[in-house]
Amino acid sequence: MKQKKKSLLWQIEHPAVDRPSFLFGTMHVRDQQAFSYLQTVYAHLQQCDALAAEYDLSRQATPDLSAVLRLPPGQSLADFFSPAQYQKLQRILLKSFQIDIRFFQHFTPLLLINLITEQLLQQDHPQALDLQLWQSAGEMGKDRLGIETLEEQMAVLQQIPLGHQVKLLRSLGRNVSRFRQSVRQSPALYSDADPQQLYRSVRRSTHGLRHLLLFRRNHIMAERIEALIRQQPTLCAIGAGHLAGKEGVIRLLKLRGFKLRPIPLV
Repeated sequence: MKQKKKSLLWQIEHPAVDRPSFLFGTMHVRDQQAFSYLQTVYAHLQQCDALAAEYDLSRQATPDLSAVLRLPPGQSLADFFSPAQYQKLQRILLKSFQIDIRFFQHFTPLLLINLITEQLLQQDHPQALDLQLWQSAGEMGKDRLGIETLEEQMAVLQQIPLGHQVKLLRSLGRNVSRFRQSVRQSPALYSDADPQQLYRSVRRSTHGLRHLLLFRRNHIMAERIEALIRQQPTLCAIGAGHLAGKEGVIRLLKLRGFKLRPIPLV
């Protein structure tokens, strides 16, 4: 992506729509680095009648993943490892993250990976960036909408094959330092405000699940964003990894006849 197109905030225009809307790539972290551009985003949110997040955050700001990421009855995490492998993983997670895998026997590896990721991230703010934006929109008196539903998001997580999740957990256990570095670099990568770079990072991390986690959702979100912004000027806040790429939301909206231009973030 050209330097001039390096932005996480984009203006959306269409000849048949009187007032512009905006697309903002957000991140679910509390690290100060991710909050650098919030005042610029607020200024453009003020120009809109509504904020559309990935889903209605007033329903359940932080989803209870333990409710949906349970293993099938009769299965446990130990079933996916030899006794020696399991004991080694238990020691590594306890030493590195103070997490005892035995307490998560009946949950999928994805829940465990999510807990470890949350632990590694900085907690500079009381709530994550997307939640802060949602709260501020309410204080401004804006309509607040969901592009997807919480049920749709949870259904996507439940479709991630168990074998793939086990592979990710094995990889984490084999190289804790690499996993820690990758997680902690994410907010810094976000602060560079380069959607193409963020897309590449997400694409690498999703491996063979790009269609499920990225592309299919991008097409759904682009269709629904079009419907929303034809009704009223809306700032649409979605995960930054969904913006760029051939099947990214920016390109998909352009294919629907919208003109998008990057807004400098200061």
